[in-house]
Amino acid sequence: MFVILLISFLLIAALGLLLKKRFLSFTFLFLTLIWIFAVGCGFVPSLLVDQLQTHSPLQKPLWKDRNAIVVLGLGTVRWPDTNSFRSHAFGYSRLFEGARLYFDCKNNNKNCALVLTGGDPIKMGQAESQVAAAELKNLGVLQSDLLIESKSNNTFQNAQFTSEILNTKDFEQVLLVTSGTHMIRAQLYFSHFGISSFAAPADHIIPEYSLTPKALNFAVADLAWREIMGLARYWIYQKLGWNATSTKSRGL
Repeated sequence: MFVILLISFLLIAALGLLLKKRFLSFTFLFLTLIWIFAVGCGFVPSLLVDQLQTHSPLQKPLWKDRNAIVVLGLGTVRWPDTNSFRSHAFGYSRLFEGARLYFDCKNNNKNCALVLTGGDPIKMGQAESQVAAAELKNLGVLQSDLLIESKSNNTFQNAQFTSEILNTKDFEQVLLVTSGTHMIRAQLYFSHFGISSFAAPADHIIPEYSLTPKALNFAVADLAWREIMGLARYWIYQKLGWNATSTKSRGL
């Protein structure tokens, strides 16, 4: 979005030059420079992600007898010229945090299920939850402790379809694992379907302040803006009655 806005400024400036509208052209050239430095030097992305990454790491959970650790997927990749799948590089922090919590739960002699959610939205050939399950089994997670939801194509469906699984089980608490910038939206969606959860952020993004613009900061800004738009879309859809029917929280 931020790059598109930058390109739009440049196109308007160019149009102003073609139409000999110098004031219009110089105004948008000035806005382009301001935008490049405000975003690229880290100020705008820092402001945005600070509003999203409000949860601290869940270092030492208070485990109950029956726990569910829900891990949201973040895509898959297929090795060229093979049928070998791996989780997307951006999703490994989630898998690590899910595995860390699982083994901590086991070390405390509690029952714990890893609930993996994610389908195959871009038609890679295998659901991201199934790929993640294979990777976690290689780390020592028991097959009997894995629950897989493989129909969802977005975060809202993650919450919708995973809640159907959780509501058939007798879990005492749910821990939700996803990226730090994604946590507020994910918890909102899960609460919509009656699942109260403890936030277990898997990562924390910090923009890089610099005197010269950096592409990383544009990427962080776009990531944050996507989350903000997802939150706005939820509340707009909720007001219009377009969201799937919500469920009263079970207070897990």
